[in-house]
Order: sequence, then C-alpha cells, then structure tokens
Amino acid sequence: MIRVLKKLKTKSSKASHPTLSVDIAGMQFDWRWHAKNFDNDPISVLSPTLQVKYFLDKYSRHIYDVCATDRVDC
Repeated sequence: MIRVLKKLKTKSSKASHPTLSVDIAGMQFDWRWHAKNFDNDPISVLSPTLQVKYFLDKYSRHIYDVCATDRVDC
C-alpha cells in the first residue's frame, strides 16, 4: 500500500495528471479534489487524526449551516 501511495505522490506532483482520482483512507478522500489540502502527500492521509481534523476544518461550518436551517438534510 505504501508503495502505491509513493507512486501516487510522484504522479500528483506532475501537472500532467490533473484527473488522477483515487479514494484514500478510512474517510475516502478523493485524491483529485483533496490532494493540495494534504500537501500532495497521500501517505499523510493515512493518519486518522489528520483525516478528522481536515474534515472538521473543511466541512463543519457547512454542516452547521445546513443543520441550522434544514433538519432533513442534517
């Protein structure tokens, strides 16, 4: 697994792979959309603590706003 992620890191650093897409780790972050938020290092995504911190930083405000206005979507 680490070997595959190291290859992914190399490919991610090249501009020629703008559509590189793979879901990583327990929270299944799509690498195409979230790579820059993890400093283009897919191995760092394996940290459960970092996954949860990123999720809360990125999405908690949105979740709070949705839940405050629409309980069905919450």
